[in-house]
This record gives sequence, C-alpha cells and structure tokens, in this order.
Amino acid sequence: DDDDYDGGGNGMASKKVYIALVRGDWTEFYDDDSITVTKPLGVDGVEKECTTIFTKLASVDTPGSHNDDDAKRPVTTACTLVKVSPQTGRTHQIRRHAYAMGMPILGDTQH
Repeated sequence: DDDDYDGGGNGMASKKVYIALVRGDWTEFYDDDSITVTKPLGVDGVEKECTTIFTKLASVDTPGSHNDDDAKRPVTTACTLVKVSPQTGRTHQIRRHAYAMGMPILGDTQH
C-alpha cells in the first residue's frame, strides 16, 4: 500500500501506532490482550476493507461527574489504555473500529 511507504529509500513500509484511552473494562469484553477488528468502512460511498489491531496496555478508572445522590462521591468510569495499530488507513478508522468493538474512544462525540 503506497500510504504505508516510509519514503526512506529502503523500500520498507512504516506502520503507524497510536495510544488511545477507550471507554470500558477490556476484561469484561475480551479474554485476550490483543484483538483484530476487520470491518469494512464506507469511503466516498464505497465499502473498503480495513483492519485495526488493538492491544490492551492497562485498565484504569477515571473520575467522572459527581453522583446525583451524593455530590461528594465522584462516579468512576472504567477505561482501558490501548495500543492501536491500523493496518489500513481509512478515514476515522480507529474511532469507528473502537466503537464497533463496544469500547469507544474516551471523549469521542462522533462515534
């Protein structure tokens, strides 16, 4: 894929890797520390194959808003820190695949 060529003259492809915080406790959804999501995404009205590898790095609880019943006690939200390795480069691929696996990117308001 030409999008993956590193331009360094050695003919090797470079793959981008990202770190993301996704909503949800990984262990509630998955037994393995790494999963591969292969789901076609619509690009300019055409469905194109794309693949993303998500790898669990750590589970964390983030403070959320205060509980209405007890304003002194914050609500926590289970989150998972993941390494994301898109194997293809489609528009919004990471956020759409994270949403599809039931763990949207924290703070993403579109998906």
